[in-house]
Amino acid sequence: MGRKKKLENQAELIVDAAQELFDRYGFAKTTLEDIAKAVGIGKATLYSDFTNKEEILMAVVQRNQAKALEQMRLVIENSSDGPLKTLQNVLLQDALFTFHNMKKHFQDPNPIHPPPYLRGRVMGQSFFHQTLDEKAKLMAHLLDQAAAQGLILPLEDSLSQARMLRMALMSIKPPLMENRPDLALQPFLTTLIDMLLSGLKLPRNALERPCPPVN
Repeated sequence: MGRKKKLENQAELIVDAAQELFDRYGFAKTTLEDIAKAVGIGKATLYSDFTNKEEILMAVVQRNQAKALEQMRLVIENSSDGPLKTLQNVLLQDALFTFHNMKKHFQDPNPIHPPPYLRGRVMGQSFFHQTLDEKAKLMAHLLDQAAAQGLILPLEDSLSQARMLRMALMSIKPPLMENRPDLALQPFLTTLIDMLLSGLKLPRNALERPCPPVN
């Protein structure tokens, strides 16, 4: 029996099938044979695009990260709000995306999701850091626009400020919110974002003013 002909867009089809199988059965239980069967190819044909299951996982994560970045770009491009309000929306969307991805790992770390050592490798990939950098650059541009319009104080390094905003929001992660059933996630994040951005509106000498005496 001759080898099956390689499909058009085969790598993309493999990633599609792998993501569905990983979500349904878990990374550990899904085999390369399962993925190849879902695509309709032989296991040997699969190896023409990927050397192992871990490499397929990296492709799945990379595509999801790229989709999240593109979604952020679309929100900014299609926004009819000013730069500060758009930044609030972008920060909220990014924080929710990060929180819900983390929540999956805390709720069911095994077998649905990859083991911790693989999650560490994912976060060490260049595409992961590039995506974070691109997100920070988009946010920094909005900060620059807001400063130019006099909505916030001028910033010496808007890119670093954007990264710090993201880091502050990434600290809100599971199981923190599960321990506070009285707090709804989206309103909580919205309030936090408002507080963080309000700090950029303070006069430069605000922190130098003496505190009023406590009675």
